[in-house]
Amino acid sequence: MSDVIMQLADVMQREVDSVARIAQNAANVATAGYKARIDFSRLLTATGNDASSGAQVIQEWGASDAGYIDLTDGVLKVTGQDTDLAASGKGWFVVSGGGQQWLTRDGRFRIDANGFLQTRDGLAVMGEEGPLRPGTSGFQITTDGRLIVHGQETGRIRMARVEDARQLVGNGNGLYRLPAAPAWMAAEGIHQGMLEGSNVSVSTDMVRLLEKTRHIESVQRALQSYDAILNSGINQIGKE
Repeated sequence: MSDVIMQLADVMQREVDSVARIAQNAANVATAGYKARIDFSRLLTATGNDASSGAQVIQEWGASDAGYIDLTDGVLKVTGQDTDLAASGKGWFVVSGGGQQWLTRDGRFRIDANGFLQTRDGLAVMGEEGPLRPGTSGFQITTDGRLIVHGQETGRIRMARVEDARQLVGNGNGLYRLPAAPAWMAAEGIHQGMLEGSNVSVSTDMVRLLEKTRHIESVQRALQSYDAILNSGINQIGKE
């Protein structure tokens, strides 16, 4: 009987973890470049039973219970800011700071006092030859990642593609650790003056939240029933 209770408790914990992932998605629905966390059950649907969806998913670092990251592109939004960049397809921006390089799809960049392109947290946006330095005005970044300053090409943005998605380790703030053996790729699908929106589906997550809540309630009732039966059995043995 205690094994049944432990199994039910494990199921409940998984569902609670799933609700936490839904809450994380909801909190980042307006975050540029955010990739939704999904459950293993949705992964099977996207890749096994619904081939027409074209969804690309990768496993987060850790056990499968941790969920997966949905890599489908978010909707592109025009901002008109020259320092805003959006990537479409499989390419990820490479940023650097503190001797460490990271991957991100959050293209809300800015120019620092020395004319270098950086993230909101001060990480350098990398080019193929080092940190990109557009200067303070008169620059363009083409769809194939070339940096054009006053009509002259001065560099090309660095892009990476992860061949083994399980190598991605999340670090928060939209950053992922660069794999030990990164797969560099020619920049493509770069959009200046635009941002990639979150790919969270609010309607889908609300349905999932309702399903998870109901399941948690049913498991909780089952736990209470088994616990009552166990206590009754122990009391009966004591009387005998």
